[in-house]
Order: sequence, then C-alpha cells, then structure tokens
Amino acid sequence: MSRLGTEFRYVRHALLLRLRLANLVCRLMPARSLSTVRAAVYRRAGFDLGPRVSFIGAMTVIGSGGGVYRRLSIGEGALIGEGATFNLDDRITIGKNVSLGPSVSIFTSTHLLGPGSRRMHPEVMTRPVVIEEGVWVGVGSIVLPGVTIGRGCVISAGSVVAESMAPNMLVSGNPAVAREELPWADR
Repeated sequence: MSRLGTEFRYVRHALLLRLRLANLVCRLMPARSLSTVRAAVYRRAGFDLGPRVSFIGAMTVIGSGGGVYRRLSIGEGALIGEGATFNLDDRITIGKNVSLGPSVSIFTSTHLLGPGSRRMHPEVMTRPVVIEEGVWVGVGSIVLPGVTIGRGCVISAGSVVAESMAPNMLVSGNPAVAREELPWADR
C-alpha cells in the first residue's frame, strides 16, 4: 500500500490541480480584459506575483511537482502577453515592469548530447532564467536555460536568446545577438 500511496502523491503533484483550476477560470474570462484579475487568480493558485502584474491571457506551465508554484516569481508592474509558456523545472525570476509579448516561451531545462544511438540523453539538466527589470521581450521569442537578460534590454520579435545579455541592449536574431546599446533613462 505504501508504493501505491507514493504513486498517487506523484500523480497529484504532476496534475498541478491548482494551476489547472486557475487556467480554467482565466480562460473563461473575456479575451484581453480582466488582466489583473487573472494575476490575482494565479497568485491565489500559489505563484509569487508582485502588485499590478497583468496577464493578458492564460499561461502554459511545463514542469511538475508541488515546487512548481515556488519557481516562478514576477515583479511589480509586469505585463505577461497571451500564450506565455513557462518551463518551471528550475526557477524563473522576472523583474519589475517587464513586458513579455504574446507567445513568449521561457525554458529552464534541457538534455545533454548523447551518443549516436540516442542523441537526447534522458537525464534533464536545469538552469534558472533571470529577466531583470524593464525588459521588453517581443512576440514569439524564446529564452533558453541559464540565460540572464540585463535590465532595460529589448528582445526583438522571434528571437532565440541562448546566451546572457548585458543591460540596455537591443537584441535580435536566431541565435540572438546584441545589435546596439540603448540609452538608459528612468521616469
């Protein structure tokens, strides 16, 4: 009976019932409205969300286990676009006033390269992602494991960010590279 109990606990954590309920509620809300209410629903589910966070639509979470809820932290005033995907095998920290465009994906896990008979090694490697304050990540961009995006960066639409970026850079491409330094100003 002990093994069966362990399996049921694993399934319960893998199902992420609080997240599923939160997403159900968020998807019932009118499109592109009630964005702060969505944030309140996700906050109630257990995610660490600062004040004035807005979700334009429901988010997708990849990852399992009860610790998933503690692995996402979003700072005050952040705006999360419709269809954002968060891989929460490791921690994702999003700073104040960050804007994520629609369909942005942030991944924290990958696999080692295996031998020719099986290139994807089955063991998962995780690395946290940090997006510092004031960053704007454009529509459809992908942020890969272990990346830190410095404050004030702009990530152009469709970019694949595989390496950390210094603050205040305009970044674009696949793989994304820093194209120019942006002036810093604070209002």
